[in-house]
Amino acid sequence: MVTNYPFKIYYVVLNANDIINYCGPTRSYIDHLNKKNKFYKKLEKSILDCGFRNPILVTAGRAGIPNIRIDKLPENIDIDDSLICDRHGGSRLWVGQKHNMDIPCIVSDFVGRFFDHENELKNTLDIKNCFTDKPEIIRINAHGVHIKSAPHYHMIE
Repeated sequence: MVTNYPFKIYYVVLNANDIINYCGPTRSYIDHLNKKNKFYKKLEKSILDCGFRNPILVTAGRAGIPNIRIDKLPENIDIDDSLICDRHGGSRLWVGQKHNMDIPCIVSDFVGRFFDHENELKNTLDIKNCFTDKPEIIRINAHGVHIKSAPHYHMIE
């Protein structure tokens, strides 16, 4: 049970363009991987054909992202009122933003933005059940939800 942390965790579906993509790919990285193995082309096609298989991780509020560099954020934003993808899902968010799509998110909410939302996640099993491709490790610490060893779904050409 998540009780000793200054945030709550929610499963929500948000418009991708309402989220700052702090961990997203650069144009040169996209071009490099597309040249190497067409990764971003495959990912984009998979999402457009089948939707999002797994949620991305999003933080609401500065407290969850202590190491974030403010100079890498868009100008004139209120970080405490922003939704930021800073650790998992930047490539999928990039596709969602490119096509103005709604995207499933697991939000570590430090500012009470979703306090009346019905989909509060109470433990790591609740979080794991939000994934089609279940991550092996889910950790909750003072900075929010973290996952490791998530299976990579290979997109078919």
